[in-house]
Amino acid sequence: MMKLGILFTALALGAALPVAAQDMAMPAPAKHAEQLETRFNPPLGTVQRFRIKATKRGQATSWDEELRFERDGAGYLGHWRMDPASFSAEMRHPALAPSFRPFTGVPVKLELDSEGSIVRIRDWEPLKARMLVSAKAIGPLMMTATPDRSKPDPATERRIMAAVDAMFGELSAETAPDVVIKYLSPALGWGGHARTVGETVEGVEQADAALLGTSVERRIRLTLTEADAETARFVITTAIDGAALKGMMTKVAAMFENPDPAVRERARQSLAKLEQMTVVQTTTVLLDRATSLPRRLDQSVSSEGKTTDTLVIEWLRVPKVS
Repeated sequence: MMKLGILFTALALGAALPVAAQDMAMPAPAKHAEQLETRFNPPLGTVQRFRIKATKRGQATSWDEELRFERDGAGYLGHWRMDPASFSAEMRHPALAPSFRPFTGVPVKLELDSEGSIVRIRDWEPLKARMLVSAKAIGPLMMTATPDRSKPDPATERRIMAAVDAMFGELSAETAPDVVIKYLSPALGWGGHARTVGETVEGVEQADAALLGTSVERRIRLTLTEADAETARFVITTAIDGAALKGMMTKVAAMFENPDPAVRERARQSLAKLEQMTVVQTTTVLLDRATSLPRRLDQSVSSEGKTTDTLVIEWLRVPKVS
């Protein structure tokens, strides 16, 4: 069963680490005749399914997410949901299942710009309320994730839930997508690129950690490695150094601070170790040129030479777009 300690770390890092094309602030290259230009042109009116396979610290889960696109002014409206029938066994565990309920019923409406980047979640406040109800429902699981605790502790539960309420309270309709759609979001926002095969661009940016109300500096390197008439392959490497990680996770530790001296000492030691690390994320995207949606996206996160997390997104249908 997935531990909530891992879930909280994922929530904190999730908004900072995933490399969606919509997040990249890269310098525009000089124009060349041989440049590849991407244009967001999704299939409209049909449900598109994406298979998600995620591994965190050796624990694998898989599920399908659905998106239906329609035109909305100059941009698009995406109707997104998770398919509960596709959940792997771990996600069906009674203690964890409530956390997914806000996303398995009526689709969440995502407002997208003309390049496919998520701008905001429509009707965010009712969704946030449902998410907070779900968070309270998995309170017992949060307690089993705390060190040396096998049973729920009322005081600890109140402290953790107050921190969760505060974290969600900082989210707005514009910042929530990085948390709510964090697994599928790297598949969106690939329109509007102009690159030459073999070209590499690099940049440094402040990536928002939406749940924490803060940001972390990351270095990004993007290369268009190959292209043909139907597809284009991009490789993106993102690095966050230890000092930046420690600064971000110190805020997490403060929000979930435990009065137990032994627990606090372990947290201090963990933060000290973070400062010596560099987290590197490598993403390979096989982009469908007709739609600017990835046919497949592979992502891995490593530190100290070891891969800790992986993510695979497969588009299960690639129809022609008129």
